[in-house]
Order: sequence, then structure tokens, then C-alpha cells
Amino acid sequence: FSITREILEKYPHLNVPKHFLHHGLADEFKNAETVTKIEDGEIRIGLSGNWLRIDIDTKCLLQIIRENENIIFEFWGSYQTKQSNIGGGTDKEVAQFITQLQQSKNVILHGVVHPKQLAIEFQRIDGFLICYDILKDQSKGTNYHKVMEYISTGKVIIANNITTYNQLPNLVMMIKERDNNKQLPKLFSEVVANLSHYNQAKFQQERMEFAYDNAYSNKIKKIEKILNKDE
Repeated sequence: FSITREILEKYPHLNVPKHFLHHGLADEFKNAETVTKIEDGEIRIGLSGNWLRIDIDTKCLLQIIRENENIIFEFWGSYQTKQSNIGGGTDKEVAQFITQLQQSKNVILHGVVHPKQLAIEFQRIDGFLICYDILKDQSKGTNYHKVMEYISTGKVIIANNITTYNQLPNLVMMIKERDNNKQLPKLFSEVVANLSHYNQAKFQQERMEFAYDNAYSNKIKKIEKILNKDE
């Protein structure tokens, strides 16, 4: 992608057709086994990723966790250097963040699990949270691969601003601000207080259909169609 972008910037007169494709959905998430939700009366919010990354809005995320002691936050992904194969921050601030997560009674740190297991465990989650600092974020809040995996469950997603989904409000509930997440804790509280509305059947169906349409097998067909059309 970077080479293509550099060429286009160097030769702006080139008439190169552009096509946008969303992130793809792996078969593990498309065909995930259905699991029974844990009937303990608790709301469970899921988060996945590399928790050593320096672009996580740790201050906002910890605020949300503190203000919602009655909600269980389940984290999947690296939280120790030895668990990560893509690197991350190892400074004092990151270490303090991990320590605070470990000390929070309403946080469960699962660590790294196989994608198939991750897809199965996602099925029992009530909603998902994304909390990056766009000003530090390497993708500048344009998109995240995990969004498609979350959408495939049908459950509501609460997030910082993600430009790719700005025009798809039923798929991702996000704040409007691009330079800060000050409104994210409020949005989170509003959504979890009305989960039955945001997770009603018609919304879940819309989300799942969108994700399944972006399965890798369908992506290949779309790319073939584009290439044949442009020949």
C-alpha cells in the first residue's frame, strides 16, 4: 500500500481507478460456535488487542472501568511483553496501566488466545469497547481490523471516532470528536443503560449480515469482479 501511495503522490496525473474494501472477516468469526451466555446478571463488555500499545487512551479507558463497577470488562490480547509478537510500549506509563487493569476487580485479563477460541468467547459478550487516542493512533482513527470481528457477533460497539463507520451508525456507536475522547465515558454509560435497544434483533441482524458480506471468501469474489471490470 505504501508503495502505491508514494507512486500516486509522485505522479498525480495517473488515472488509477480506486476501490474501497472494508477489512475482511476470517472464517473463525463467520462460523463461530454459539455459546450459552453466562447467566450471572452481569453485563460483559469485550475488548481485544495489544494492551502494550502506546496509542491506547488509558486515562479514558480506566475512567470507564472505574465508573462502571457493576460491569465486567473482559480483555483478550497481549498484556505482557512475552505475549506480544508485534511489539508495544514498555515504559512506566504502560506498566502502570497494566497494573491498574490487574488490580481492577471488574476486569478479566485472558491474555492471548487462538482466533477460533476468541471468536467463540466473543459470542457471550453483551457489547464491545474501543478506546484509542486518535492523536497517537497509527491509523489516525480511520479503521481497526477488530471492528469487523466485533460486528460479526451482532452486539453493539462503543468507540472513539472511526471515520470508516461514520456513515454507518447502526454498526458502531461512536463519539463525534476527532481530537479527544471526553464524551466517550458518557456515551458508554448511555449505551449500556439501554442495551436491550441497541442489541435488539434487527440491529444484530444488520451487523452480522454486514460482517458476513465482508468475509474473506466474498472479498476474493469482489476483487475478481473489480479486476475483470477494469481490464
